[in-house]
Amino acid sequence: METTTPNSNEPNKSRPDSTCINVEASLNLYLATLNEKELKAYAIAKSHLGTSFQLEKSNGYLKWKNNK
Repeated sequence: METTTPNSNEPNKSRPDSTCINVEASLNLYLATLNEKELKAYAIAKSHLGTSFQLEKSNGYLKWKNNK
């Protein structure tokens, strides 16, 4: 019978890493800068594209991130 040991290279799933938290905080800051029209467009894109929509890869977020 073969035993397995946890791979030390695998991320700990029980707590998010700091990179994930930083990206989430940055996305929240970006969303706070959007006006009503932009928020509506964001909601439509999110609902129509579903899981294929990634805010962190959107043109608006990338432009905002480069200018901050």
